Amino acid sequence: MIYKEALNYIMNISRLGSEYGLDRMQLICDSFGNPEDSLKFIHVAGTNGKGSVTAYLTSILKNNGYKVGTYNSPYIYNYRERFLINGEMASEESVAKYLTLVKKRIESLQKDNPKYYLTAFEIETIAAYLLFKEEKCDIVVLEVGLGGRLDATNVIKNKEVAIITPIGFDHCALLGNTLGEIAGEKAAIIKDVAVTSMQSKEVMDVIEKHSKKLYIASTPKVISRDIEKGQVIEIDGEEYTTHLLGEYQQENLAISLCAIKVLKEKGWKIDLEKTKKGVEETKWAVRFDVKKINGKYIILDGSHNPHGAKSLAQTLKTYFPQEHIHFVIGMLRDKDMKGILGLLLPLSSKTTFIQSSSPRAASTDELVKLAKDMGYDSRKINDINEAIKEELDGDSKVIVVCGSLTLFEQITMFN
Repeated sequence: MIYKEALNYIMNISRLGSEYGLDRMQLICDSFGNPEDSLKFIHVAGTNGKGSVTAYLTSILKNNGYKVGTYNSPYIYNYRERFLINGEMASEESVAKYLTLVKKRIESLQKDNPKYYLTAFEIETIAAYLLFKEEKCDIVVLEVGLGGRLDATNVIKNKEVAIITPIGFDHCALLGNTLGEIAGEKAAIIKDVAVTSMQSKEVMDVIEKHSKKLYIASTPKVISRDIEKGQVIEIDGEEYTTHLLGEYQQENLAISLCAIKVLKEKGWKIDLEKTKKGVEETKWAVRFDVKKINGKYIILDGSHNPHGAKSLAQTLKTYFPQEHIHFVIGMLRDKDMKGILGLLLPLSSKTTFIQSSSPRAASTDELVKLAKDMGYDSRKINDINEAIKEELDGDSKVIVVCGSLTLFEQITMFN
């Protein structure tokens, strides 16, 4: 398949949804001779912060001279963001090559087992292992898709460290209705050494139970913040500059540096100044991602659960305590929409709802009604680009686009 054909293939399969379990994934890995066994991994699970942590670690390790494979989900603007080599997207030819190999192998396995299939995420995961093996990556930063215990990524064996980022309520129908239950699903990726930040006792008890050796990230201290220059954060007596602006980034950075400490103890050669440069060069889209146009700030933020919405609200209060904020919001129907809106709408002087392209997206009518039932006026519009352009012509200095990661691939004005 050429790239366009491969993309159509995987998108068509993704519409069929997901089913969790490791048996299908183990079979396809075995059929390829277990390419994952030739790789070393940092495995990242959690509710929020996974993407930022993978971005920090990728940049730090790259700056220290290592060849780093990074597997992310979901993508924001371009499908190839799922497969990164030293922070750069794999080529269209490479992505097409490995998706084609997996497609053919599935068809071969179906000759003996006509009912055999893989979900889109499973196909992408084995394709990533094949790509990273071919590229001879020194280490792979591997982000869990959903949960951990039954996630397709959890077939890997060679984990240098498992990371559990902050845990909150999300995907409760699959992962559980208490933080302890959710933590149990995510902490199941731990095979030996784990890194986390200090969380609730309920969560920490579970993580400790799964870990042979547990490292707790140091408490970070913000030295300075500037909406355009970034943040200076002190961790373990050293100052780091990051251009990722969210308040939650201090915790994400502390977790990342704790994982780097573990790698150093395991013999990886990592230099402090190169690490600081890696932190400063880290980029991560739509996590309090600020664009300035004609003196106005457009903030793109992928907050899609109450934990993320709370962090977004706190960050907005920090950077824009006196500003009238206009929101452009689109959400997925299977999220805690009322919980998210309850945190964001009190900050909004104007709210516009849009609908993303996801089949799981809540309609604008649903969102307007929900806001009205909560005591807030709002409006709806069909096109997200039109909504942003109208806000740029309006009277607010701060425009926040948020609610779901599925929104941002529809935005063309920043691409």
